[in-house]
Amino acid sequence: MKHEKNNSLAWAVLFILFSMLGMTFLSLFGYFLFAFLLWMVGGKLDFNIVEIITYTKIGVFGGGVVGFGVVLMKLLKVKGF
Repeated sequence: MKHEKNNSLAWAVLFILFSMLGMTFLSLFGYFLFAFLLWMVGGKLDFNIVEIITYTKIGVFGGGVVGFGVVLMKLLKVKGF
């Protein structure tokens, strides 16, 4: 029983980490896509390191919230999770 609980905790932590990583990737992809579209329309390519850091923070925080919420619902055995 103890081994099963440790396995469940490991999957929960991995799920949260992969949610954070995936959401960060999607956030940065959206930023770069929007910058590319503005470059295609206006002819000026503008990357700002402050905005890249901001979008990274948004992705990490959003992924953490989503991952933690899904894990919490799974642990509380909410129907559908």
